[in-house]
Parts: sequence; C-alpha cells; structure tokens
Amino acid sequence: MAKSLAFVGCNIGADVDREVDAHDACWLFEPIPEVASALLERYSARKYMGKAITIVNAACYSDTETRPFNLYNTNGLSSSLGRVTDQASELFVSQDLSLIDTIDVPCVMLSQYLPLWLDTLIVDAQGADLAILQTIEPWLQHKRIGRVQVECDGDGFRHYSGLSDNSESSLLEYMSRFDYSCSRVPEKIDENPDWMFTRNCHD
Repeated sequence: MAKSLAFVGCNIGADVDREVDAHDACWLFEPIPEVASALLERYSARKYMGKAITIVNAACYSDTETRPFNLYNTNGLSSSLGRVTDQASELFVSQDLSLIDTIDVPCVMLSQYLPLWLDTLIVDAQGADLAILQTIEPWLQHKRIGRVQVECDGDGFRHYSGLSDNSESSLLEYMSRFDYSCSRVPEKIDENPDWMFTRNCHD
C-alpha cells in the first residue's frame, strides 16, 4: 500500500532522505528558495523515480500572508518566521545563530495540501509548530494521520520571539484532545524536545 508523507520545514539532509525513501507520495515544505531548488534537484534524480514528490517553496503557517523570514547561520537550519531570543543564543552558544538575512516568503496553509489520509506528518517549523498543527484539526479529530512528529519549546524556554505559544505543555494539552498516544523522541534536549503522536487503533 502506498505511504504518504508531509514534512514541514524539511531543509535538506539524511533525515529527509530517510523519510522520502520510506514513503511513496511526499509533500516537502521549505521556505528558503535555494534549499527548495536543491531539494527539487536532489529528488529529480534517477533513484527517486516512481515516487510522487512535491516541493513547496513556502512557509506553512496559520495564514496565507507574505511574511518576513529570518535566515540564521550558514545552512539555514535555524531560520524562522520568528526571531532568535537572547535565551536561545545563550543556550546554543557553540552554534552559529547569526542573522544572515531577512527575506519575504509566502505562507501557505498546510490543509491546502494534505490528502484526506496521511501516514506521516513531521513539523520542524522553528517556533511555528503548534500554530501549524492547529490549522489541521479536522485531520487530527478524525484520526486521518497515522503518525505526527513535532518540535516544541521546553517549558520555561522560548527559542523564537514574535510567534504564538509553542511550549511543550501547550502542545501536549492540545494533542490530548485527540485519540493519539504520545511519546517523547529520545536524544533531544529538554529545551527543544520532539514529541511523537501515534494514532490509536481500537478493535
């Protein structure tokens, strides 16, 4: 049976390759134009023939406005619709969180792209994760997604300013409304945990 994936804020790397390899239909959302172009070139290669892969050069968010997008560090992995806080700069002192540039990017609603049923959703949207999940409530309410993985801010820590609440407690409270089991992804730091939510199946 064909498997489907939506990966929000994917950037490029081995983790993205692994997820694409495990799915047959993929929607990859990447707001940085150069990275989106690199993804398009990467997945047009012969090894990915036979898969339906859509690259969306936009940021997912709770509206469809054009917004300023802050580019941090040389590879853009920490880039965000928000701004890195002093708290984050102090915590990740060994990482390059310098602001390289600010560009305007289009925002899209994830619900505009999701199929009726989705096997895997990964959201790594640098502070906008919970806001994005809240736009696809019908999928969660009716358990149309098999597995959801999402990053959040540990309680008492805020990675980005200028965005709505993305705290761990708010994420868990929101997802507790739906019939999913949750587990914390191992080997993630307390300040930026990832949580996995798996659809419950009842006989």
